[in-house]
Amino acid sequence: MPFRALVRAVTFRPDYQLFTLRDIDSDAGVGAGEAIASAIRDIAACTGYELYVKVVQDLLPVTVTVEIWDTSPGPTNPSANWSPTSVFRLQSPTGQLVLSAPTGDAFDGIDPPSGPGTYAIDVHHRGRQEADDARQKLLQDTTRLDEPGARPSLEHYLLRMWPGS
Repeated sequence: MPFRALVRAVTFRPDYQLFTLRDIDSDAGVGAGEAIASAIRDIAACTGYELYVKVVQDLLPVTVTVEIWDTSPGPTNPSANWSPTSVFRLQSPTGQLVLSAPTGDAFDGIDPPSGPGTYAIDVHHRGRQEADDARQKLLQDTTRLDEPGARPSLEHYLLRMWPGS
């Protein structure tokens, strides 16, 4: 039976409607342009060294949960309303991962217990339409854009990883 070894959830606003997951030392960006174009079209894409995920908006917070499993966890729970995208392969030479946005938000401490290697990642999402609807309402009433206080996270992403070749 698959065992979930690590869960890390962060809520932030990814600028440019994009966030990535990569090894802490993999920052060359080789193939990034093609992967970003694919992510814009298909929600997620990977160069093999960096996973790119295109969110639907950048005015409201987005929650990203990374789960690391010892083996493939199988399909997600359909009652949770997750929509899958695809399964990707990600190289992690150091076994230390960072979730980040293009303008500097970075969250580390996503360290697979099995260390360096190749990982399979399946990407799931939910709440994209609700977040886009909320964004449209905010844009129609620009006086609310600068309201203090936390806004709820409507847009969610689940990245499930496990060792794989």
